[in-house]
Amino acid sequence: MDSLAWKPYCRPFRSPLRTAHGEWPQREGLIVRLEHEGQVGFGEVAPLEDFGTESLLDASEALDALIEDPELELPPELVCTRFALDCAAGMLERAPARPHHVAGLLPAGITAYAALQTLLDQGFTTFKWKIGVESMEAEQHLCRELFKLLHGKGILRLDANAGLDYAATEAWMAFLEDYPVEFLEQPLPPGEEASMAILAERYSVPVALDESLCQPGALTAFTELFPKGPFVIKPALIGSVKSYLSWRAFRPGVRVVYSSAFETAIGIEAALRLASMDEHSSAAVGFGTLEYFPHEDGFSGHIYGPILTPGLPVDAFERLWKRL
Repeated sequence: MDSLAWKPYCRPFRSPLRTAHGEWPQREGLIVRLEHEGQVGFGEVAPLEDFGTESLLDASEALDALIEDPELELPPELVCTRFALDCAAGMLERAPARPHHVAGLLPAGITAYAALQTLLDQGFTTFKWKIGVESMEAEQHLCRELFKLLHGKGILRLDANAGLDYAATEAWMAFLEDYPVEFLEQPLPPGEEASMAILAERYSVPVALDESLCQPGALTAFTELFPKGPFVIKPALIGSVKSYLSWRAFRPGVRVVYSSAFETAIGIEAALRLASMDEHSSAAVGFGTLEYFPHEDGFSGHIYGPILTPGLPVDAFERLWKRL
């Protein structure tokens, strides 16, 4: 490494994001800048500790150690830091600029209905709604209304963020048997993959893994339990780009859905580029996250809509870097 540097960022949401983990008021992360042989590259460390990734402190200490000694080997559990460094080193630069359909992200609770109507009017056809935030009775009542509004116009994904227990998961799956849901995402916490696989066999509702996939080796470990997926891949959390691409090359039959971890333009661009390299994935990408930040905060670069295409230039990242 000729020159490695990093800066922290803090980016408030328009309003706190509500999930099964509680309220999330702001997104914090690190931007990495790497100069090598006259070339400049950027990466983003966007950890999600609730998913089991490293903390920002872990990442910053590891980056400082690499600045002091570029020959140090990064521990494999620092998945977000590894991805950021791989991106800064240019491992995704040759990705094609392929357009992607985007899944609109609905807020938890009663405001989801109005948000769904707005997104339908904008041309979205796939939607993701977070559950496990309010009572099951209230959420299932609203879910019926969402399906009515969607009838013939689009499809819904439900995301529990690992916030349900076994009984609640089974109740949701029984409920969803009557509706055209795309999948139920991570209903149970990491460590309960076998139980989710059993329920996926018992009901027709597909169960997608998300939080379960954030540890080194998890993709390989759970392919046997979920040979067709779906796997929700947040590129910011996958670790080594080379290792991920190797896994994907040998597992083309696993359904992969690419998703954002609420990154800045730097992380979004990297995630879209990785998705563009995957010729086996055609599912709508989970990048409805863009609309949850103020457009004028200086951290955005992609124009939010039903279609997203990578292609931001490096000088856009340089401007973002200089404003930190």
